[in-house]
Amino acid sequence: MSGGRTLGPSLARVVEELELNQPVVVTLTDLDTLLVTLDIKTRATEVARRLRETGWLLATKQRGVYEFAPGAHAGPFGHGDPLIALRAFLASNATGDSRNATACLHTAVWIHGLADRAPNQHELALPKYVRVPSALAKTFRIVRYDSPLAPEYLTGVPVHRPASILVHMATSPSSVRNWPVLRGAMQDLIERTSQDDLEKALDGATTATLARLGYLLDGLGTTHMHLASLGVRRPDHTVWFGPRDGVVTFNARWNIADTTANARNQR
Repeated sequence: MSGGRTLGPSLARVVEELELNQPVVVTLTDLDTLLVTLDIKTRATEVARRLRETGWLLATKQRGVYEFAPGAHAGPFGHGDPLIALRAFLASNATGDSRNATACLHTAVWIHGLADRAPNQHELALPKYVRVPSALAKTFRIVRYDSPLAPEYLTGVPVHRPASILVHMATSPSSVRNWPVLRGAMQDLIERTSQDDLEKALDGATTATLARLGYLLDGLGTTHMHLASLGVRRPDHTVWFGPRDGVVTFNARWNIADTTANARNQR
C-alpha cells in the first residue's frame, strides 16, 4: 500500500477485508464486526480514525458512517456516488423512519434506467409525518409522499416502483420538476407496471388522483391494465392538475384543468 496510505499489519488486514467486500459505506458497527472476526482488539472508533487519517475512509454527513475509498481509486477519493448521503443515512440506523426515505420521480426514473441523465438535485420521498433528517435535507430535494406500494431496492437504495411513480405523478403533479423527462419515461413505466402493483399503489387514492391518472395515461398503451375496475374514470367536477394559478389547457374528456408543463406534451 503506497501513496501515503500505508498501514500497519493489523489495519492492513482490515483494509484487505474491505477491499474484498467492496462496501460503498462502512459503519462503526461494520468495523466492530470485522474486528471481532479478525481477532483485532483495537476499538472501532480508533480504527475508523486511523483509516480516515490515511484516506481509506472518508467522512459522510452521517456520524459514524464512512465512505470506503478502495485502492483502485489510488488515493482518498470517493465513488462519486450522488446517492452517498442516502446510503450513509440508511446504513446508520439512526432512526426507525430511515426505511421511509425512497428515491422518487426523476431520480427513480433515472435509477430504473429510463432517463438519459440524472436530475440536477436528486429527489427523495418521505411521508408527511416523518421529520426530514438534516443529512438528507442538505443534499436532496425532499418531496412529501408515502406510496402504499413497497419500494424495490436497486443499487442498494429503496426506489419507487413504476406503479408508484405513475400514481405519485397523478397524486401530486406540482411535485414534478421535469415533466419532459417523466413524460418520456411514461410508456416504459406503463409496460413495467402490473395490475396488482397499480392496485396497491392506488390504495386509498382520491377521486381526483384517479382522474389525473386516467388523464396521464390517456392515449398510451394500457391494454394490460383494467383501469375502470380500479375506479379510474371521468369525475363530475373539474379536477386541477397542478397549482390553481392559471389554466394552461382544459381536457374535457377527463374534466382536467392542467396548469403544469405536462399540458404542453399531453397527447
